[in-house]
Amino acid sequence: MSNFIITPKKTILLLIIVITVLQVTNILPRTLAILSTSLYVNIKYSDREFEYQYVEYVPGFGDYFVTFKDKNGENISFTVTPKFFPVYVLYDPLDRPM
Repeated sequence: MSNFIITPKKTILLLIIVITVLQVTNILPRTLAILSTSLYVNIKYSDREFEYQYVEYVPGFGDYFVTFKDKNGENISFTVTPKFFPVYVLYDPLDRPM
């Protein structure tokens, strides 16, 4: 049996490889877009009920559109940016001037 020891260097290398794979396969950015928008909606609109529907990357804009459904059945899409680390809600359709 070989001596397989996990060193800090191996751990860091493995972590970098996993993050890179998740980033390239678009799993990490999509998940971040969903999480950041869900957090934004739950904090800003805590008095309203929203249900997550889907997320899509729109190359023409270079942003993610995260869509929720309200209790009336209306779809509401938020725009989240930037492409590789989508944590900023760029457009909120509910935050319009009166």
